[in-house]
Amino acid sequence: ARVIVPGLLIVGVGMFLLWGAQNQLIFLTAAVLAGTGFGFIQPAMQALTIARVPVRERSSAVATLQAAWDLGGSGGAFIIGPIAGVMGVAVTFGMAGGATVFGALGFIAGDRRSPPKSNAGGQSGEEFAGHPESNEKGD
Repeated sequence: ARVIVPGLLIVGVGMFLLWGAQNQLIFLTAAVLAGTGFGFIQPAMQALTIARVPVRERSSAVATLQAAWDLGGSGGAFIIGPIAGVMGVAVTFGMAGGATVFGALGFIAGDRRSPPKSNAGGQSGEEFAGHPESNEKGD
């Protein structure tokens, strides 16, 4: 959540900038923000998936996450395209900005679940993800 929520909010700011962009500098700034936000979100989602899934299920979980990520990216275009055709491209970016903020709030509300305490690998998910403070032995 420490990386995903800020990433979603950064993407949201980028989308809101595109909504009202009037010049190339704003377009470029929006692109940098959206790209940076997605750059934060995707690897953090992978790490979160790895941290919360037992070792024996990690490959399937990461594959499912990646498939959903790709489907959302490509399938979203089929949904957003007709909306943009009716409402305009600018409004569509505003809606996308709102959706990312809504997603960040949903992630905060739903991120109450703790990572598994232990799994078949003998490490907690957070240890595997590089968070030694979650070491059950107190090392």
